[in-house]
Amino acid sequence: MMKKRGVSPVIATVLILLLTVAAVALLAGFVIPFVKKELPKSSECLNYRDYFNFQEVFTIQGQEYRYNCHQNGKYGISIKAVGTDDKLAENVAGFSLAFVENGSSERVDVLSGQDANSSEGGIRMLNSSTSKIAVPEQSGVNTYVYNSGKSFYSVEVYPKLKSGRICERGDAITFIDCGSNINLSI
Repeated sequence: MMKKRGVSPVIATVLILLLTVAAVALLAGFVIPFVKKELPKSSECLNYRDYFNFQEVFTIQGQEYRYNCHQNGKYGISIKAVGTDDKLAENVAGFSLAFVENGSSERVDVLSGQDANSSEGGIRMLNSSTSKIAVPEQSGVNTYVYNSGKSFYSVEVYPKLKSGRICERGDAITFIDCGSNINLSI
């Protein structure tokens, strides 16, 4: 009769421990560098959540004007930069607007220094003689006009950082009819 010998319990325990340590070391080699690289990116937008808001009402000589409105295929949007920290402002490249219609949306990036465009699907600044877009500075407000043949009912604003990252939605509004005291064609 042949004698069969198995692995002793001590050696089996040592082998299992070695396999566990090797697996942990292998995982740590991938996980730790990934976390170190991605963790700063995950918190990059925390301070920019409410950086841009819509300016709903302007009071000029006792009369109220509302530029967040639509008129003949043009959409007026007044954006206010509410950030007060200079270091935050240095990282802002602009913002992204999401125009929402029934079941879909259309995104437009507004970046400082980009060319203004008054054709279909383009965006420009209201009452501006310059051909370049300016993003509002701290506590400043700029009004933009977006030209589209579509029927949007609302718009959302998302801060866009110089790193290229688009942060979470800052604000949203529903469009109203501009009325007779607003002219989005100028």
